[in-house]
Amino acid sequence: MALMLWMAWRYLHQWSIPTSWPWVIGYALAIVIVAEMIYLGSNAIDDQVPIHLEVLLPAFVLGCMMKRPEGTNPHRDDARPGHQEGPESSTEQRVATIASGAFMLLVGLSMASVFAGVDVASTGTKTVTAQQAIPGFGMLIVHVLAVTLLANLGKMFPAFCYRREATYKERLALAIGMWPRGEVGAGVLVVSISYGIGGPIVTLAALSLALNLVLTGGFIWLVQKLLDSKSP
Repeated sequence: MALMLWMAWRYLHQWSIPTSWPWVIGYALAIVIVAEMIYLGSNAIDDQVPIHLEVLLPAFVLGCMMKRPEGTNPHRDDARPGHQEGPESSTEQRVATIASGAFMLLVGLSMASVFAGVDVASTGTKTVTAQQAIPGFGMLIVHVLAVTLLANLGKMFPAFCYRREATYKERLALAIGMWPRGEVGAGVLVVSISYGIGGPIVTLAALSLALNLVLTGGFIWLVQKLLDSKSP
């Protein structure tokens, strides 16, 4: 993991490989196959401690290392209000939309019931977390709010970066724009469930993720207010 993170930093946008959607799907399949081969091989050696190399990190690293095609710049239209640059062709945009929608749908279908966690009886899971009782509604709300607050505070890190390139309000808007990002959190939840983690931990994480997504409209309004202000 440390090596992959170093590669993402050292070779950022330096690997000249095709970036069209058929190639990207091929890269995704290759990452899945390699991860499964590592798991099956390690499981054959010792089934008590197999190596679970999840696909999230390798996919992120590959995306960091891939060089942008000549003549393309995803940030060239950043100054245009309400416009977000995406894939160049309509086909690329259509495939990107389908892939994103399929990802969120499959993640949702992979989720256990929020208030049930992992079914200990059917899976044989004996972990402490999976056998904990769900707290009362009032205490559950308190914990969901606390987890959501801590998660969003962690996403404020970009506000302390780019001091030479952007004003404080622009950096604050960037950090707030990270609050509703939930695809990584959803993926981590699925991974956690596959490891037998359940009970209140999964319930709190799922409700916190849902709360941030529900509040997306409010976050967008706050970002617009910050960017509309001309003062630093």
